[in-house]
Amino acid sequence: MSDVFISYARSTESQARQVAEALRALGYGVWRDDELPAHRAYSEVIEERLEAAKAVVVLWSAEAVKSQWVRSEAERARGAAKLVQLVLDGARLPMPFDQIQCADLAGWSGDAGHFGWRKVVNSVADLIEPRAATAESAAASPPRRLAPSEPLLAVLAFDNPSADPEMVYFSDGVSQEILDTVARRSGVKVIGRASSFALQGEAKTPGRVAAALAATHVLAGSVRRAGPRVRISAELCECGEGRTLWSDRFDRDLSDIFAVQDEIAGAVAHALKAVFAQPERGPSAIDPRAYDLFLQSRVGQMPLADRVRLAEQAVALAPGFGQAWGWLGLMRARHAVVDRGAAPFAPLEAGAREAIVRAEALGLSSGITRAAASLLEPYAAYARREGLLDEALSASPSDPDLLVEKSLLLSSVGLFGDALAAARLARSLDPALPEPVKRCAILALLIGDWAEGQAACDELLARWPDDTAGITFGAPAAAHAGDWERLDELARFAAQQDPRRTYKPARAATVLMFGQAMRTNDAGFANLVQSVVEGELARDGAPAMEKLYVLAALGRVDAAYDLAERASFAGMFEPGDFYMSRGFNMDFLCSASHNAAMIEDPRFPRLCARIGLIDYWVSKDRWPACADAVGYDFRKEARRLATAAPVEAG
Repeated sequence: MSDVFISYARSTESQARQVAEALRALGYGVWRDDELPAHRAYSEVIEERLEAAKAVVVLWSAEAVKSQWVRSEAERARGAAKLVQLVLDGARLPMPFDQIQCADLAGWSGDAGHFGWRKVVNSVADLIEPRAATAESAAASPPRRLAPSEPLLAVLAFDNPSADPEMVYFSDGVSQEILDTVARRSGVKVIGRASSFALQGEAKTPGRVAAALAATHVLAGSVRRAGPRVRISAELCECGEGRTLWSDRFDRDLSDIFAVQDEIAGAVAHALKAVFAQPERGPSAIDPRAYDLFLQSRVGQMPLADRVRLAEQAVALAPGFGQAWGWLGLMRARHAVVDRGAAPFAPLEAGAREAIVRAEALGLSSGITRAAASLLEPYAAYARREGLLDEALSASPSDPDLLVEKSLLLSSVGLFGDALAAARLARSLDPALPEPVKRCAILALLIGDWAEGQAACDELLARWPDDTAGITFGAPAAAHAGDWERLDELARFAAQQDPRRTYKPARAATVLMFGQAMRTNDAGFANLVQSVVEGELARDGAPAMEKLYVLAALGRVDAAYDLAERASFAGMFEPGDFYMSRGFNMDFLCSASHNAAMIEDPRFPRLCARIGLIDYWVSKDRWPACADAVGYDFRKEARRLATAAPVEAG
């Protein structure tokens, strides 16, 4: 008999087939009614299969809600405590099923990392006990899950067996360093920290890890510390059969911690038969107090200034600690360009560059120093920033944070397809991290893929309701598409949130006001935006670019270009200008779905030239999608501007 029974309405047969195939790919036996034998009564077979199944997956849709068959099957499953439900089209579930957890799979296209799908897989795994937990049992029964051809490693948070809560940060910090070392030195993709460290307790078994993260292999262990001594136990398992490929225990002085990390990475590489580069050794010995401070600066949530202070204390105690210098360089760079407040940029930049130079002089070769250097470049130095990020990703190809940075850069120059590919890869490597989901949401919407974009916005609202990104991305897209029902839905969601807990509630309110202004052609709102931009010009000499898009979308195209012509963009070509620190947003500039009014105007190429985009496109011979969405020869005009006298940014 099959493990899983699929219940669905006829109109969603294709989605039911997709769900069944995805579960079979994980090694489960699946039954749905396309397998009804011709010689038996329909109801008799349904009842038999329902009774035998260990999990019943109900695909709710508008038609399924009305189907007596689906509701009856769901009620049977609920009574037997084996119901797993998902909704495909936002349909309102009938009572009592609206009181039970339900995964949202609207727009799901088979992505194993999709949050809703992972909820389904986790629930199925909870209901069906994985079989092959050991090598011996694997020989007696087939594997539960079929591993993808490309290895995907999950490095779990190593356990802290002591009862001391103060040791949690140390254990997590050592786990993070092992994860980084394995990722940096291998050709194997490593799932990001946010996803892998979220698994605790029983969820850390290989079968559960495979179900939750689509991993093929898992590295787990424990960290014990006694004064200057540390014991690390580690085990590498293959998820499909649960076989242990390698395990070992290391008892060392804390000053030898990097040697242990290298040994673990090398052993994992050998066990996976992967090709690793030569080990990147840290210092042969470091002060244990310095390592402690280094870990504290990396673990948990704290202001950038505090991270900088802890890292500075670490390198003061251990001047030969290359990784601490690299981390200090990144933290100083972020502090200089993102969160420096009124502090001057120059001394902060000098401190960041000093740390980068010290790290590289000590032999540190990783993405962290190149990422730090990219932050210190002027905003409009697109090619230099991209080159540094490419170097960073070459050293750390599985770092989701670096992929997000690359996605941000590519979208700022209008290369939305490449930016979305980087965001999707980051999302697959660390599904629990919100930033890749945000990038997937906005980029899908910018290229006009409403299904993927709105599904990602829904995921943001479901998983991180206090973060307004799902509203700030989804509301403008709904307005541009004329989807007023969606806009009203987002407004209702915003009204239900606690503003004391919500991140950027004022921004969410503003974009909702913009959507309503587009809906009603509200001249008063357009006047307000125009006056705000005038104020920014008077105060700073430059406007927030996204307000120009708003004016154009509200029919004030000439006003938008007039304000842009009067503005100075010289700061974009200078290090440390406010474009970085104020979250300057160029995502929408080249989007034909969001900024058509400005793009279709022949003045658009000159604006792009003033902010450095024309030089980038022409020198790279890489063109934004909007180049083919206008009624004039965009490339010809761009090349003319590139070869003409320099266009003044100011």
